[in-house]
Amino acid sequence: MTLNHLKIDLNAIKSNYNALKELVPAPTQIMPVVKSDAYGHGAIEVTRSLEEIGCNLFAVFEIDEAIILRKAGVEASILILMGVNCDEIEDVVVYNLIPAVYRLDVAEKISQTAQKYNKTISIHIKVDTGMTRLGIRASDLDGFIKKISMLKNINIAGIFSHLSISDEPSNEFNNYQIKTFLNTISKYKNKNLMFHIANSGGIIGNIGTDLNVSRAGISIYGAYPNPDAKNNIKLKQAMHFCSKVIFIKTCSANSPVSYQMTYKTTNTTKIATIPVGYDDGYNRRLSNNGQVLIRGIRAPIIGRVCMNLSMIDVSHIPDVQIGDEVVLMGKQGNDIITVDEIASKIGTINYEVFCLFGKCNRKIYSDSINLNYYC
Repeated sequence: MTLNHLKIDLNAIKSNYNALKELVPAPTQIMPVVKSDAYGHGAIEVTRSLEEIGCNLFAVFEIDEAIILRKAGVEASILILMGVNCDEIEDVVVYNLIPAVYRLDVAEKISQTAQKYNKTISIHIKVDTGMTRLGIRASDLDGFIKKISMLKNINIAGIFSHLSISDEPSNEFNNYQIKTFLNTISKYKNKNLMFHIANSGGIIGNIGTDLNVSRAGISIYGAYPNPDAKNNIKLKQAMHFCSKVIFIKTCSANSPVSYQMTYKTTNTTKIATIPVGYDDGYNRRLSNNGQVLIRGIRAPIIGRVCMNLSMIDVSHIPDVQIGDEVVLMGKQGNDIITVDEIASKIGTINYEVFCLFGKCNRKIYSDSINLNYYC
């Protein structure tokens, strides 16, 4: 079994969910987004954990993700943000799912299939207010609803959109999108529908949270959509990436380390090798750039990160042994390596780091890892 693993703290995820609830008006529901295997954290485990504390509304991206949750026993409502194709609609009915709809042909097929099963299927209509990805134009909503209302066995349960730049709360485009959305849905506000546009940045920045649903993605997992968000909420990073030392050697000065000799020791150096590389999601840009924690002390990655191995200078850490735990992301002792620190070093965003680590490494879950800390 690989020595690399992710420790996923489910208590941290619950804590973040409750903290986000405190930021929105009491009637507003938080809809955790558990797409892409819950941003690498494990959709089944995360969803079950949040169901335990009363969450009954989740969002995924595509239908296969929703079916996995249903087969795992998740009973909560599940919105499919991408919507579905016509050949997937039978599964929507069978598994009682809620697709986003922005194509009339899909709506018609849902109606036909729902009638076949003598069921009524709820949908949320996706409106494009400025992302230019998916969704009907705001100006087309009334006509679209009129056509869908003529179809049998379909219940329009919600209308939603998505903010494109909520990680910059002061950006004027947020106001444009909110105004567009509110004007578009104004005549439907008394229809007992779900309305949502706020994502994590919206929730934390108080943008679009005066509707009855807000979607929480990256924030559920303890990371921030922007650095300033830390001023408004304290979150607990739930993912911790760990490995172990598998080899130690002492090298003389001027010894080359790893491929292309991008690093040479300047004096006698104690080097620890760990079985972590870019195959494990540990980006090659962390070569001669990343740091890890061993015995609670930071140590630098030296030389190129390989496909399956990386080397660490541990000369300054007393008594490092084979088998010592190495924390590549997370807390050890009194120090922390956050997802944002890693993302900054490789020129990306925290979302991608979570997904990379989550896809490549086995996960260990606990409600009591005792690694909770505010980032």
